[in-house]
Amino acid sequence: MCTMAKRDNTTDSPDTTSSQTYEVARVLIVDDQALHRELLLRQFVALGLPNCAMASHGAEALVMLKKADYDAVFTDCVMPIMGGVELIQTIRRLESFGAQRAYLVALTASAGDQQHQRCMHAGADEVYVKPINALQISGIMQRALAAMPNREASNDAVANLSEADRRALSAPLQEMLDADMACIRQALARNHNTAAINASHRISGATRWLQLTDIADAASLLEEELACHRCTDIPLRSLEAALAAFARRQRDAS
Repeated sequence: MCTMAKRDNTTDSPDTTSSQTYEVARVLIVDDQALHRELLLRQFVALGLPNCAMASHGAEALVMLKKADYDAVFTDCVMPIMGGVELIQTIRRLESFGAQRAYLVALTASAGDQQHQRCMHAGADEVYVKPINALQISGIMQRALAAMPNREASNDAVANLSEADRRALSAPLQEMLDADMACIRQALARNHNTAAINASHRISGATRWLQLTDIADAASLLEEELACHRCTDIPLRSLEAALAAFARRQRDAS
């Protein structure tokens, strides 16, 4: 039987003993989806982490890492050009030749045991299933900076995305959802299973960040059925219904 195992994210308890702030920390966010990068960035800023840079794939991240040092790198696992596992391996190899060590965090929409093991074997410090929340980010940064000399951080603010943030992201989210659903329909019509899986994965990842669990669950189910080469009629209709309901809520709120 084909299954896609899930790994539950742990809850971090913030350390409030330090009087210093996160402002000294430099973070690199790596994800091929602009919406995912923006969602992460807003959480970092809310936590008092303004020094964030962003890259859209692993190769771009490596160019940035050669120009500046970063205390932590948060990377998606599945990206074009260079994915997260290869990026992590390459960073660790560069560190063996004298580059500053970075705390590496792998993020994935569906981290089964195999994916988790691949990331850890490559050199990741931690692996999380999306969406990662502000409390978890706070705990990660505590551990990242505690491992570095003369770098400490306090948890002065623990916040999730505000309603203003959610409203600002609603238009690009809807645009992404429409594009990915069109991709899924086209891929299924042409029997391009991989393209449909990737688009379902993107929908699941983005909507979990925004706690749109009905859409995320439906997209995850479709992704699983596609991966197992089972009938997709019911999960596809469920996803379409969840997306239609979300679109109606958006129209009613505008």
